[in-house]
Amino acid sequence: MRNSRRILKIIIFLMVVMLINGMLNYMLYPYTYSRAEMHHMEASELNQLIVGTSHGKCGIDPAVLDEVMGTKTFNSCQGGEFPIDSYYLVREADRVHDLKRVIYELDPGYWLAGDGQNAQYIAYLREFPNSPLKALYWKDKLLNGDFRSTFFPWYFYRNQLLNIRENIERKQSEIYRNYSFEPFSGEGQTSREDGFIYRNRVESEKVPVDPLNLWEDKNLNQVNVKWFEKMYEYCKEEGIGLIVVITPIPEETLELYPENYREAYDYLEWYMKGKDLTYLNYNRIEDGRYSLVDFADQEGHMYGDLAAIYSRSLGEDIMNHLR
Repeated sequence: MRNSRRILKIIIFLMVVMLINGMLNYMLYPYTYSRAEMHHMEASELNQLIVGTSHGKCGIDPAVLDEVMGTKTFNSCQGGEFPIDSYYLVREADRVHDLKRVIYELDPGYWLAGDGQNAQYIAYLREFPNSPLKALYWKDKLLNGDFRSTFFPWYFYRNQLLNIRENIERKQSEIYRNYSFEPFSGEGQTSREDGFIYRNRVESEKVPVDPLNLWEDKNLNQVNVKWFEKMYEYCKEEGIGLIVVITPIPEETLELYPENYREAYDYLEWYMKGKDLTYLNYNRIEDGRYSLVDFADQEGHMYGDLAAIYSRSLGEDIMNHLR
């Protein structure tokens, strides 16, 4: 009898903890871009997926690619998307759709010291639909990481107490129920349902690149190389064409740190050689060079009008390589 009461108390305690945890998640965890994007990626009719970083997010326009290539493309790039995330996004998209081609936008900085296998980069993982694939993703990304990101995601938004009312109102709105991109658009950008972010030409300070983010061979993280290899092997096994692209960055930035970029591009050119993929580095293509005036910052986030021009060239180049 005494043991039964003890077990009952434990059960009641756990239920109370779960209830409080659920309430805190609802109140503190905001409506994220990843929630809207995962829904539209799953719901869209697509056969070509773009994965990668924020350079690809606002530099590769799916609508222009589709016009040139006759494809149905979705852009799943995002800031904080490491090769492990790209790998699982490709697998999830292929699980739901019949993928024919993947365009992987490669930012060399994402192959360095960080690897995304920690609590800071869980946006996509949290929004993955429940499936055995999500369980694998969690195991590979967070099993040895911070347990709070899995069980208490609100913890990382604990400084948002003043936004509780706004979060609750947003989650009770049509915007939330319809997975709208409206909250992620504004004067500086327009977020589209194909995953593309069109950067508007607004006046902003173009701060210098942080040298700490630049390539040095000694900082190459083999974990990132491993997850790219897994994506490459998966595409090869499933008959999915893989295009690896380095999007243009401002000429002025290339000139600021020539040795760092030379090291990065020499390594990547050597690494990609002999692989069954198409590799396009637009910073080593003469007519793929553009000035800082066409970028929102020195790092290389394109304005939407340049993205349209560049995406047309990219689509034509891919088609020429496929012939």
